[in-house]
Amino acid sequence: GRLADLVKRKAIDIKNISYFILDEADEMVSALKEGLDSIIKEIPKSRRTLLFTATMPGTIKQLVQNYMSKHVVHIEADMSTIGHQGIEHQYIIVKPIEKLDVLLHFLCSKEGQRGIIFCKTKAAVNKLAKNLAINKFSSGAIHGSLTQGIRDRIMGQFREGYIDILVATDLAARGIDIKEIEYVVNYHLPDTYDAYVHRSGRTARAGAKGLSLTILQQEEKADITDFESALGLVFKELKKADTKSIEENKGLLWAKKIFKTKPNHTISDDFKKQVSTIFHHLTKEELVEKILANYFAQNKVEIPTSAASKKKKTNSRHGK
Repeated sequence: GRLADLVKRKAIDIKNISYFILDEADEMVSALKEGLDSIIKEIPKSRRTLLFTATMPGTIKQLVQNYMSKHVVHIEADMSTIGHQGIEHQYIIVKPIEKLDVLLHFLCSKEGQRGIIFCKTKAAVNKLAKNLAINKFSSGAIHGSLTQGIRDRIMGQFREGYIDILVATDLAARGIDIKEIEYVVNYHLPDTYDAYVHRSGRTARAGAKGLSLTILQQEEKADITDFESALGLVFKELKKADTKSIEENKGLLWAKKIFKTKPNHTISDDFKKQVSTIFHHLTKEELVEKILANYFAQNKVEIPTSAASKKKKTNSRHGK
């Protein structure tokens, strides 16, 4: 789109180019077709054209017929052995009310690793990005409604390692080629098999290993069989974390929010001294215990207990 605009304003001359290369060509001929057509009209017919695409929809075949030589060379990799090499495909089934908590539990298990979370819509990207920010995850978001400058800045932060998690729509994440992406999460199941190929292909780059995790609701489970058949893949079911682990994880996120909260320097010294006086006789361990007890009481959830504690309680009931 930017190049088409520059050509239209005669800010750049492309009439003498020798090579015309389209990466992510399948996306170019769908979402960006108008701009692409205007560019092709301006470039010389005696050129070398190269198209790169992970999928081969009918629009690509039409482009080949319309704009390329009859002697076009078609080189295709075997997607069953090359396209998904190094990627472990998993899915997890959740209830709608559990979805965010299960995702946050997964992200905490991947702390320090870098990944991309895909959502279907811009609104879903914004909502999820806000939740990640509230829970103090190192994250950023990109979608088509953001200006090019903002998208470039966030992508730069992700590429340079200043943020660990990128939340994105399919279109906004096209062309991302970063070696150190350890996982991809499909927060919503993609609408097409091609979209899944593009999403999962963001991980396991350059011979590395990676994980593609899809979060499903029970009624979507049948779709996994269709994806397996169409793409020649095997998806493994990941067992959902139990209630105890989920609640503990929520408590840890709450503690991290407190840790990362900036001090409020407007609070009076006198008030701080009064609060300090209340707690001054407690050890650090005693203070943590009381804070956790208050947290679970306020949130009205069962306090997670260890197996040893349960055994001790059972034994005490039997008078042992």
